[in-house]
Amino acid sequence: MKALKKTFRLLHFLGFYIGNILQANVRLAMDVLRPQMRLRPGFIKVSLTVETDLEILMYANLETMTPGTVVLDVSPDREFLFIHSMYVSENDEERERTGQELQRHVLEVMR
Repeated sequence: MKALKKTFRLLHFLGFYIGNILQANVRLAMDVLRPQMRLRPGFIKVSLTVETDLEILMYANLETMTPGTVVLDVSPDREFLFIHSMYVSENDEERERTGQELQRHVLEVMR
């Protein structure tokens, strides 16, 4: 039963992540093809809910594989991840939510 639950979580995660990848690809392609680009590049400080080295590694790699984002560094206290994104919101709440959903899915798969 536990293996079935893990399998379902993994399939759910894959669907979520593939959807994110496709959405990011379409958004970036549309911006490149438009006469006026809507890029708003900048840096984001993301609070980490993942804790172990493996969880941080998995989250950072998945975030970097998403088109338009690159993970730059982990804070020395492992509380934050610094990300460069092509689309940075001016809304503080939206910036704070960046990465939280992906971290939640990583934790579901890893724990």
